[in-house]
Amino acid sequence: MRTIRVEVPGAAYDVYSRYNSLASLQKYISEAFSAKKVLFVIDENVMRLHREYLLETIDVLSAENHLVIEISEKKKSIDTVELIYEKLISVNAGRDAVLVGIGGGITGDITGFAAATFMRGISYIQVPTTLLSIVDSSVGGKTGVNFGSIKNIVGAFYQPEAVFADFKFLSTLEEDELVCGLGEIVKYAFLTGDEYYSKLKNDYRALLQLNDTVLDYFIAESVRYKADVVARDEKEAGLRKVLNLGHTFAHGLETSLNFEIKHGQAVIAGISCALELSRLLNLISEEEYTSSTDFIKEFASLIHFRQPDLNIMLNVMSRDKKNRNGKIKFVLPVSPGEVVLDVEAEKNNVIEAIFRGIEPFVYEK
Repeated sequence: MRTIRVEVPGAAYDVYSRYNSLASLQKYISEAFSAKKVLFVIDENVMRLHREYLLETIDVLSAENHLVIEISEKKKSIDTVELIYEKLISVNAGRDAVLVGIGGGITGDITGFAAATFMRGISYIQVPTTLLSIVDSSVGGKTGVNFGSIKNIVGAFYQPEAVFADFKFLSTLEEDELVCGLGEIVKYAFLTGDEYYSKLKNDYRALLQLNDTVLDYFIAESVRYKADVVARDEKEAGLRKVLNLGHTFAHGLETSLNFEIKHGQAVIAGISCALELSRLLNLISEEEYTSSTDFIKEFASLIHFRQPDLNIMLNVMSRDKKNRNGKIKFVLPVSPGEVVLDVEAEKNNVIEAIFRGIEPFVYEK
């Protein structure tokens, strides 16, 4: 089993990554949290698809110590967090209680936020079950919920005690969920460059087919890269902003389309928009622009969405948490392995970048 250390000052933890890593969870809990109350928060889809595996590997599941929740962007809300609070209170959980979130990125964000805020903070463990949550959202301690139409506007930086990334859960994912995870992997390719970028260009189809060797490489390298960034900048004061590549556009797309596309799919389209804005601002060479956009367009057969509402999209982007002084701040690519932070742009350039960037993916013109 791979063990990757996330060296956050004062809150370091390990990511345990392999097929069937869940089998090690119960031993970890018994050794690290002996005699403490443990509540498992489980995505209802994961429970439905993997009930036998969960009961086999976590033989302490009972009606009292687990909560099955419905998961969607619309359910990523304070109301769902309240269900966790109510369950914790019903079992007389104290400040020594432990939450274990088993599910994708939404489950992890909700569970982490509940842990950060219940009794001013209790321990929690992430068990990510989607490709996106394994390579990205389970690491780094960003927790939170949506409020109104604003994505992740309420939250906290709160690190888990451990992450158990079990590849077995990936076998039941639909292709669009795998493409969703691929979105964050594409982001890391543009951030790291070199071997990772070249390997992804050659092997992304094998990744979508869950080839063991390819899967292990991209999961390990993605987690290592993010762990290094988070260790150096836990609360996004500077360096960690690089992880938002494509996300400002992506969050606008998701909301304007009423969350009809998945986050990682929106990230790929968002990176396409970022490349267009880089070109308009003369931050990227014509050669790099052509090579990068050709690579992004390879995913056009996997991602389709209707024309977004531009006004809603711009409004959401204007409320992005990373903005300062009322200005939208963009992370823009220069070449694989090089990005520029906190870039501002005129509205007309942003609009043009959106239309040109989403064009390969839009099925309604």
